[in-house]
Amino acid sequence: MAKILIIHYGGIKVAGKYRTFIFYEGLIETFRDNGNDVMEIITNDFLKRPWNGSNELNFGISASKLIGDIKKFGPDLVISFNNSSIENLEREIDCPIAIWDADHFHHFNDIEKLKRNKDRFLFFCSQTSDIPDCQRIFGVRREQCFLMKPATSVRPDFLVEKSHNIVFIGTPFGNDSEKNKLHRHKGRYVELMKDLAADNRDVESITKKYADILDVEQTVLDYGSVANRTSVLSHVAPLGLDLRGGEGWLDIGLDSSMDIFAAYNPEKVYSVEQTARIYNRSKIGLNINHAQAKTGYSWRVMDILGSSAVLVTNYSEDLAADLGDLSENVFYYSPREAYELCDRLLLTRSSITRLSAILEAKRKTYASRNVGLPFPPCRCPRRQTENSLRDDG
Repeated sequence: MAKILIIHYGGIKVAGKYRTFIFYEGLIETFRDNGNDVMEIITNDFLKRPWNGSNELNFGISASKLIGDIKKFGPDLVISFNNSSIENLEREIDCPIAIWDADHFHHFNDIEKLKRNKDRFLFFCSQTSDIPDCQRIFGVRREQCFLMKPATSVRPDFLVEKSHNIVFIGTPFGNDSEKNKLHRHKGRYVELMKDLAADNRDVESITKKYADILDVEQTVLDYGSVANRTSVLSHVAPLGLDLRGGEGWLDIGLDSSMDIFAAYNPEKVYSVEQTARIYNRSKIGLNINHAQAKTGYSWRVMDILGSSAVLVTNYSEDLAADLGDLSENVFYYSPREAYELCDRLLLTRSSITRLSAILEAKRKTYASRNVGLPFPPCRCPRRQTENSLRDDG
């Protein structure tokens, strides 16, 4: 048995409490199911700026008590998502610390401090393109970087009645903040958008060029994501769409598509149980990647594959490698193709059933990925440990 500390940002608050998002819930429960002891910290409860910010504690939070509780737990491994963590934790404990990218590296907390102390950490990368990016941005060695593709704890239910044709569970992002930037910067913002439209996606160089625009890194990384999601959803909505996510979808619906407005469901979805219920009751689970997924794909892809819904998604190099010959059955390359693929699948129940069964067989080969340490104990920074994460199946 190993003791594992999971530290992550919480994006959903329900009844005054930050909730554990599905991916973290599944990861934690899988570790526990395999005999490990897990401590979870949601950094929104402690940090002033838990996402894309710093690890400075809120006023009134005792650093000594928090560190003391962690030391009492005695972790053999710490996994911190986006480096949203406890300031100076790496100095206080003597075990490996892995930084797992839930978002692009430019959204990490205390990124400059992380660069200065880079040899203290391991880096878990969610897509193949992240490995060279991680080496370039942080100056780390290749042996510090490990590919950790998405996984899921969602399981299929082929007996439940399908009550929705298509479901999309996803964030509308900060469209309002981008509009504010447009009105504040006007000409400069238009120049930035034109540079991005010309496929100039070198984050470092373009953020330096437009450093006068507030949070320009966010703009560069989000570029096209809102518009792309809106376009795809507007195309498929007439086929019967169940849309879940933030209330920003209502604003977008009013601005661009009443079909999106009408499809919106206000239920907050964050748990494994909720996600499994929604996808298992849907014929098609739709994925629309964020722009920062260069070669990879969203966590929701594995949730859809883990359910009885059929996956329909935009192209991903990493997913194409995983799916092999099945790629032509699930990928679209434009909003119009998304509509045509969904329409073709919905025309006959046999198409949905056949593809769902094929994807389920494929899912079993990789949806529940190994949760063991991806490196031998002797390569862990600062301490050699004989503990490993058990994986009995």
